[in-house]
Amino acid sequence: METTSTIEIAKRYTDSTYANKDEVRRGLNTSLVDPFWNAILSYRSQYSKPIRLQTSSMLSYYVCNTPTIIEKGNDCISRLARCLSTFISLDEGVKERVRYKCAYDSIAYVGQANGETFSPEYIATLINGEAKNIQGLSTAKEKAIAFYDAYKKLGERHITIDENFLVELYVTISKKEITSIYRNFDFMSNASAINREHNGAPFIRIQKHMDMLYSFLNDKKLSVIYKATAAYYYINYIKPFPEFNNEIAVLTLKAIIGNDDKEQIGYLLP
Repeated sequence: METTSTIEIAKRYTDSTYANKDEVRRGLNTSLVDPFWNAILSYRSQYSKPIRLQTSSMLSYYVCNTPTIIEKGNDCISRLARCLSTFISLDEGVKERVRYKCAYDSIAYVGQANGETFSPEYIATLINGEAKNIQGLSTAKEKAIAFYDAYKKLGERHITIDENFLVELYVTISKKEITSIYRNFDFMSNASAINREHNGAPFIRIQKHMDMLYSFLNDKKLSVIYKATAAYYYINYIKPFPEFNNEIAVLTLKAIIGNDDKEQIGYLLP
């Protein structure tokens, strides 16, 4: 029988922070985590339902919509709507400064995600079109230049999030011609023959996983925040391309949010 204490813990590690078992163990600072974890799973099961996406082992993902999580999601949607509404009402000079700051923050994120902190001067040269992809440039800067080339295209039109869009992103960022739509090899996190683990989905299943994602994103009943966060996570999880998967995931998230407003400016959000 669950006590008030275990129920409170279940809510804390679901509604406040959606934690896994190891995170709960560390948070409670105990090795005897099983009773608490079972209570958490019991609490989540009351609000969980399967969605169209599957793991690389072909197990269904579930979404857990407790009342608190739903409230937080609705609050996020309201904040996004107010943000976009406020932007539309600004004069052009202020809009340009906002566009610059959003591009700045997005480029800074790409640098940090690739282990480098860009100087304000470097980011400015990139935004102004003065940064060049020259030999000897760091990987982070190469990725930032490629990312920004694709970023600039997001506000040009309403975007259908499908295979063509993701391939276009990959070609724009990688500057490579493709011989197959998705990667045709497996990433291995362990080079030894024993206990090999896939980093990303096995390549023979990528098409199936991506078709699931496109179907999921076409569900008009789902909120834009739900779709955007799921797409970002799933592309990073499946890793459909040989490289630049995180950058493509970020740009896809931005495109989904941008599609949700008439001015198509949601992509600016860092």
